[in-house]
Amino acid sequence: MDRFTDRTVVVTGAASGIGEATARRLLAEGATVVGADLTRPDALGDTLSDDVRKRWVPVVGDVTDDRSVRDVVATAIEASPEGPVYLGYRLGHIQGDDRIFRAIVYNKGAMVLHMLRRLVGDEMFFAGIRSFYQEWKFKKAGTDDFREVMERASNRNLQRFFDTWIFGFEIPHVKFTSHLSATDAMVRFEQQSDVVDVPVTVTITYESGNVESVVVLITEKQTEQTIPLKGRVRTITANADNAALVEIDR
Repeated sequence: MDRFTDRTVVVTGAASGIGEATARRLLAEGATVVGADLTRPDALGDTLSDDVRKRWVPVVGDVTDDRSVRDVVATAIEASPEGPVYLGYRLGHIQGDDRIFRAIVYNKGAMVLHMLRRLVGDEMFFAGIRSFYQEWKFKKAGTDDFREVMERASNRNLQRFFDTWIFGFEIPHVKFTSHLSATDAMVRFEQQSDVVDVPVTVTITYESGNVESVVVLITEKQTEQTIPLKGRVRTITANADNAALVEIDR
């Protein structure tokens, strides 16, 4: 019974044990399975039939490790010019390179959801996810269906966000500058091309060693924000956490 046809499922710990068994069961029931593990998740593919192997996407990585997260971001940025997320399985097929598919659909797709969460806030994001599940479970939904649910949950127009990150493929360049006074830091972002909606983390490192992170929502051609300081500043950086799919220019 192909209960999970046209559905994609992420399974962690997929190289062995319960994770492997879960991945096999889902594959048997028609799902596309992204199998993540710290070591050799690709080994499972060697035991699958050709037809089933097409729905098996092994990923080596650890979401608790900063370097792994940076690698995900880097591959998403590198592959983004190959096409937009919405093309789905067609990405990479023309060139016969399934790495393009994985980099855009899984890596970039995950980053887009993370940016959406930061844009609307945790409470509204997860309320939208719950509403989407309740409204569309056991039915086939599309991108616009998801966008409309998230717009209702957040009371925000998200058309430009989805046009940029799902239907577009360019990686925005944003110029970042900062100015310090005795009590505040004035940070300024200037978008170098078309205006997009993107949340970017500003990280302030103080001479005391303390670190403060502030998320700035960039939704205009120029965005300025004043951040009260808590001591003498050593450095101010933008997107040091790699949480936004943008190139920062200084």
